[in-house]
Parts: sequence; structure tokens; C-alpha cells
Amino acid sequence: MKKLIGAVLVGSMLLGGCSEEIVKEETKAVEQKETTKAAEPAKKAEKPFESEYTKAMSVAMQNVSDALGGMTEESKKMADNPALILDQGWIMDMALALTMLDASIIQVRDIKEPTDPKLKEAHGLVLNAMDHYEYVVDNYPSAIDNMDADLIKECTENLKSATGYIQEANEIITNY
Repeated sequence: MKKLIGAVLVGSMLLGGCSEEIVKEETKAVEQKETTKAAEPAKKAEKPFESEYTKAMSVAMQNVSDALGGMTEESKKMADNPALILDQGWIMDMALALTMLDASIIQVRDIKEPTDPKLKEAHGLVLNAMDHYEYVVDNYPSAIDNMDADLIKECTENLKSATGYIQEANEIITNY
């Protein structure tokens, strides 16, 4: 669960323009909240499938987050030095980040939908986010190659929409 929360926070940082320090503070706050909770009545045991589901989704979302981090890093490099658009090393690094994101999307989509209604709702939101990320994977290379400001803006909007869905899913999972 901590990994999923961390992945969402990192993804939010990457797409929302938060500083790394803010994410670290939010992560510490979440961890502190988890360790300082008063003793709660015992929850009913999590079904084995739901446990497998949350573990698989946590790993997959960490991979999405890592891929987005690579994409963000390469985008920042290009913003600082537009001549990189012609640099084969930069092109390969961006292609790798996009390929990693595409593979992560497939990994998320391959996770069997949970049976628990709350997790099912969160799963649907995550899949909606993956649709938006897929739009970016499919269109960002062309947007950059053609320096198409409108398409770059559409990709950015899709990244923001995906972040919104992930945040909604995170809220559900956090309260699960």
C-alpha cells in the first residue's frame, strides 16, 4: 500500500509540478499517519486475491511512475536546450521512457480486476488513467518531431487528466 501511495505521490509530483521536497513531506506525513494511528479494531482479513491485486498494482504503478519520471526528465532537458531534439542520445532516452510507459500501461491492464466493489471502482479509475497515458505514448513523439504546440498541449492535458484519475483511485484505496 505504501508503494502505491508513494507511486501516486511521485506521479503527482512529476505531472503536477510539485517539488521533490513537497512529495517527501507528503510521504513522511502519510508514513507518520500510518505509524501514529491509534489502535483500531481488527479489520476483517483481506481476501488473498485482493492482497495479490494490491501488490501487483503497487508494482505496476511504481513502474508507471518511474517511466513518467524518465519522460519528465527528458522533457525538462529539451526545454532547457531545444537543440536536443536533434540529438540521437536524447531521442533514444525519450523513446526509452515512452517505451517504458507503454510497457507499464500494459502491465496495469493485465492485472485482473478485483471483486471488492471499492477496489473495482479504483481499478476502473486507474484504467481510465492508462487510457490518457496511452494517448501520450501514441502522440508525444509526433508532437515533438513536428514541434506541434497544440498536440504537445493535448498530451499535457492527458497527463493532467491521468493524474486526476490516479488521485481519485488513491483516495479510494487509502480509505479501503
